[in-house]
Amino acid sequence: MPLTPRPRRRHWSRALLVTALATAVVLVASAFTSHPASQMPSTWDKRVLPMVQFDSKYKKLAFKHPVPIEFLSDKAFRKSVTTDVTKLSASDKRDLKNATALLRALGLIKPTVNLLKAENDLQGSSVLAFYDPKHQVVKVRGTKLDVDKDVTLAHELTHALQDQNFDLQKIEATADKAHRGDALQALEEGDAVDTQDAYLATLSKADQNAYDKASQADVPSSSQLQDVPDFLQITEESPYDLGPIFVNVLREVGGEKKVNAAYGRPPTDTSQLVYPERYLAGRDAAKVENPPVPKGAKVVDHDTFGYLDLYLLLATHADPHAAFAAASGWDGDSLVTYKEAGTGRVCGRAEFHGRTAAATKALSAALTAWAGTAPAGSATVGPAKNGNVLLTSCDPGNAPQAPSNDLPRAYTVPVVRAALFGELIKEKIPAAAAGCITDKVIAGTSVADINDPTHATWNDPAFATTIQGYARDCAAGT
Repeated sequence: MPLTPRPRRRHWSRALLVTALATAVVLVASAFTSHPASQMPSTWDKRVLPMVQFDSKYKKLAFKHPVPIEFLSDKAFRKSVTTDVTKLSASDKRDLKNATALLRALGLIKPTVNLLKAENDLQGSSVLAFYDPKHQVVKVRGTKLDVDKDVTLAHELTHALQDQNFDLQKIEATADKAHRGDALQALEEGDAVDTQDAYLATLSKADQNAYDKASQADVPSSSQLQDVPDFLQITEESPYDLGPIFVNVLREVGGEKKVNAAYGRPPTDTSQLVYPERYLAGRDAAKVENPPVPKGAKVVDHDTFGYLDLYLLLATHADPHAAFAAASGWDGDSLVTYKEAGTGRVCGRAEFHGRTAAATKALSAALTAWAGTAPAGSATVGPAKNGNVLLTSCDPGNAPQAPSNDLPRAYTVPVVRAALFGELIKEKIPAAAAGCITDKVIAGTSVADINDPTHATWNDPAFATTIQGYARDCAAGT
């Protein structure tokens, strides 16, 4: 459910990696210096040659030309990745207000959240570098390189390599038009994270330790992100968590050729990241027409809700296992944001299609339970004319909302599902069987065990026996 356009390439050198949400941040791009092809440098900055050469060899792709590497002071760099509210246009302000209202309507942020401040807090904390495909330039925080920035540049230069071979602006424009930007971003960022990690593995142990130490120092404190809702952090982090898993599955199946070919057929929705077997089988979600809005309402935006955001929505108030089971039946949707006639209140209306009739029924039940936690009169669920499920939720303003669950804890469920699938693919288990086994593991493992940092359940010898039993069941079709 990408509520607003996202800016290009903000790489965080840590586990939590995010890009922007607020529409206003598109203003940042206008401040970049344009570098037309005729003005591109004829040679690479010698300091980045090791990363350039590694990326090209690892990706089995050639750079067509060098790109500028611009080193900025901390102050100048921070200014380039944050947005001054005083520079917003009237249109930007309206979009930001509508996006905030929609997130409130869905109970994903508290009434008091300042979306632009949250965006700036995310961007200004630990971003080290980014690549901008429009102007074909890499911007770096600081004037000197160290191992932390070297590894980060291996990531950002991968984006330059993608751009020169696959034309990122073109494929992103196509994806955005079809509301598939989130899934494409996971491919791009997953590819870059994977390349970055491979580069890191070539460094000395001392350099790896130095990188780990620097990465830990880069992690923003809780006070820096205290005003950033969990939902925003998770949805911005997810391409960097699910993307590398997806890319590694592709590599296991068909090598780097398969990874590069994915830019010609990118994943089309976030369910294909959590369930990579759907992508491998060429199973895309169904196309769902925009639901009608009430008479006299003014349509603000057309979009999609998406599998992952649906799961997170349900998980705000449902048991994560129950939310995960319901969301697994998702097979497409359409989202319309509108303003009510008379009141001007912002509402979101989403129509969801299930993979089967039973899945649609389960989605309806789960969404109805969620609507029951919303402020009185703000959310309703009912059948659409074509048998789909229709959710309507309106901005409750400052009305008190029911306490929500621990969303970061719930988020680990789809990530672990994808990771387990990837591990089985590495063991040469067929995709269909790997998916079956993984689903049984997730269903049979508590959320507490999934979140256990000691991984006691996974390390227990009895777990291997359990996996073998699941494998027999899946082979037998049970």
